[in-house]
Amino acid sequence: MIKARIFVQIVSLLILFSCESSLYPPTYPPVLSDISLTSSSSKTATNSVIQGDTVFLTVAVDDPENDSLTLTISILSGGTEIKSLEVNDSCIYDGTSWETWFETDDLALGDYTLALTPTDKEGNKGDTLTEIFTVTENLKANVTTADISISAVSYEVKNTTTGEPFIITFSVTNSSPVTLDIVHVPFDAEDSSDTVLDSGVGIITSIPSGATKEGYLKLNIQVTENCDELIYSFANCTITIY
Repeated sequence: MIKARIFVQIVSLLILFSCESSLYPPTYPPVLSDISLTSSSSKTATNSVIQGDTVFLTVAVDDPENDSLTLTISILSGGTEIKSLEVNDSCIYDGTSWETWFETDDLALGDYTLALTPTDKEGNKGDTLTEIFTVTENLKANVTTADISISAVSYEVKNTTTGEPFIITFSVTNSSPVTLDIVHVPFDAEDSSDTVLDSGVGIITSIPSGATKEGYLKLNIQVTENCDELIYSFANCTITIY
């Protein structure tokens, strides 16, 4: 009799657990894949970013219950976490990917591991997905006018009619390790008495590293004023790098 009662109780418990299992089916954590990094300096996917860049992160997420809640982002150096942030489900795009960003101005040069861990609303944590990226030196920040030189400066009167302009021709060489997007070169045209007849700024765009490009500048100097000298200096130039 006692054995029969125990058997009935065991069967009842099994039925109860079975009912609860049906009412509360198991849930599954989000699954991450395909990390993609771009930056404020590179719009194409890259794992090499310039120090000071904003890094834009996209990672695919597969979540059958569509209940992803948070994404924890850790940045590790030599296995030690040096930076972390957490974003919520407002950063999920179209239900298929997390999209967020982080800054690198506080990261030293070198290699880092990016570790991403998703969590859903039930508290289920998905597997951590990792990616290696490298922070490189911002070569643009060190460029100065000492990295350019001006050469082949000449001028030519285009028309002997009084008041017609003449053209200054000049070249700029870029000795820096990056492309110079815009270089402004100011000129003063003087006569034999060092009187400035006219001034202007020559502009050359997109000078690759190691390259020399020619520029032109038109000034309104009358031929009767007899330009004797062109005054210029690379120290007075300005450089723009995007």
